[in-house]
Amino acid sequence: MSKHIPQRMCVVCRSMIDKNELIRLIPEGTQLIIDEKQNILKRGIYICRSSECAEKAKRKKIFSKILRKNISDQIYEEIKEYAAR
Repeated sequence: MSKHIPQRMCVVCRSMIDKNELIRLIPEGTQLIIDEKQNILKRGIYICRSSECAEKAKRKKIFSKILRKNISDQIYEEIKEYAAR
């Protein structure tokens, strides 16, 4: 019997992907924290590990719209670098 793997939706491309294949981001004030181990007990948002989704998120300022806060461009660059790993 195979173990159930939860799926989450990427906030950029809106595709359902296994949770462990996504990057989880936690809002902390006007910052976003990358939750590498996915164990912080707060509501998070998910994004694909693709550079296309990171670029689209930066271009359309998706995190600022979702969180209704001004998110700096530096965070988008950090996410892009993390996705490239």
